Amino acid sequence: MNITRRNFFKTIAAGALFGQSLLSESLGKVSLDTFMGQSLRHVADLTTLKRRLVPSLAFLEKALGLNMNVGAGESLSVRNDLCERGCELKANPKTLLFFGQISDAHVLDEESPARLVAAEEYLEKLGVHSAFRPQDDLTPHVLNSMVESMNEIAKRTPVDFLLNTGDSLDNAQQNELSWFISTLEGGEVDADSGLNEDPLFGPNNDANDPFVSRGLLAHIPWYSAFGNHDFLLQGNIPFHLLSLYNSIFEKIFDKLVIQNPVGDFSNAVLKPWTTPPNLSQLKPGKIIADVQRSALGAKEYLKMHWQKQSTRPVLGFPRNLSNSEFLYYSVYPKAGLPLKMIVLDTASRSGTALGTIDEVQYKKFLIPELEKAKANKELVMIVSHHPGDDIKTLSGLREEMYNTYGREKSLAEGIKEFFSQIEVNQNYISREQFQETLKSYPNVFLHVAGHRHSHKVTCIGSSSQGYWEVQSASLLDYPQQSRLFEIVYEGNNTGAIHTCVVDHNSPSGSLSAYSRQLAYQDATSRAPQSDFKDYTGKEADRNTILRFSIPPEIAKKL
Repeated sequence: MNITRRNFFKTIAAGALFGQSLLSESLGKVSLDTFMGQSLRHVADLTTLKRRLVPSLAFLEKALGLNMNVGAGESLSVRNDLCERGCELKANPKTLLFFGQISDAHVLDEESPARLVAAEEYLEKLGVHSAFRPQDDLTPHVLNSMVESMNEIAKRTPVDFLLNTGDSLDNAQQNELSWFISTLEGGEVDADSGLNEDPLFGPNNDANDPFVSRGLLAHIPWYSAFGNHDFLLQGNIPFHLLSLYNSIFEKIFDKLVIQNPVGDFSNAVLKPWTTPPNLSQLKPGKIIADVQRSALGAKEYLKMHWQKQSTRPVLGFPRNLSNSEFLYYSVYPKAGLPLKMIVLDTASRSGTALGTIDEVQYKKFLIPELEKAKANKELVMIVSHHPGDDIKTLSGLREEMYNTYGREKSLAEGIKEFFSQIEVNQNYISREQFQETLKSYPNVFLHVAGHRHSHKVTCIGSSSQGYWEVQSASLLDYPQQSRLFEIVYEGNNTGAIHTCVVDHNSPSGSLSAYSRQLAYQDATSRAPQSDFKDYTGKEADRNTILRFSIPPEIAKKL
């Protein structure tokens, strides 16, 4: 079913028509209330612990264009994979740290000529689904709504910081970053480029209307990891390799050419819309060039954060980065707490959507930081855009690309030619080396990541040597959720990560609520219901208590 804004506004009438029977909250008693951290307990009703947005009944969807219904929450599950001692939970644990996570906002310029919308049908046949989504133009509104939801949480209980695990942008463009920062910091967000157009007359009724963001509460610091879409065109191609890429792939299929983002020609001219366009009807042609679409390098990306005038304690990145070409750093997110947060830069300078960690970052930054934390008797949480499974060597990058695109012989040959011509000055460590390194430090308890656009919780290792990896969903794709983390100490050298997911609290009739419905429609059109967990994760990947052992010398300091 094609959702239009006309159908969407019928949602408002549905509440009056069906009342409490279908649209009211169904708040179930959370079975682990007494074991829940104090911070989560104070805000549980603002999370999926007490209420979830779930797909509506089929007859409602057909009759009213209504996709989302409010249902009962999901209780916290308990996992003891890394807990060496008895499995009995301790009531009223001590809160050490409480923070929110957003990931993969993909704030994008839908009119940019440097997109692969023209190749959507070709890429879909290869299993690549990211060239176009019907909710593409609404990404700033979804981000703004999630910031508002995080603010509501912070008004209830202190939030130590907000963590952004990367892919803040979709196409590594200056205007996209400007919109992202303005949404986080507050101010007018005018997510339009080229010719200023208003597809639906009036304010606040289409994606191209400017809006005013109130921003994240000013006392809350926010930290970012660097994602592949923050640095690479279409999340795959370094700007300095664009000419090489185009020279190879235009011979295979001309619609695979990525046009210069500041140019005046597009392979598929997209105009602002109120109903998602029919891609088969898009034509190549001239557009209005816009210098604000300039491609960003790491230095420019960092500079735009630091140039923003703000009283916030930290805006994206601390100012003591040792190397502005690689955006990795470490911080102590809460004064007086023996916990270090190490943020890695996994955006591959060689291209592709996969992650890399070069030996310089590994040997001269990660290992020394881990050693210092061990000597100082500190807990460590690792942050990166990519999860561990996506950390690749150069040969691993090539192999993964061949596996993804190899069914198309000419494309596989093009990939081989591209990799043969790029110069790589770094050696990259492997997934195995990365994970084995983290496992070897008993004070490392958590790796927070994004990238896969899905919730997933994985135990890496075992109780004698291991840590938790937590991935979170994207704000672009369904279910457009974020996550809360409460790190607690139970006593007896046992800690736990209490984590749950959060829906953006968008009122009926808002553009962000409309985006969520479009995202649901897009997801269900791509995957059968049995595979829907690819987007939402399994129940145990969402709301859960992840217990771990704490070295005694650190536990004494908590």
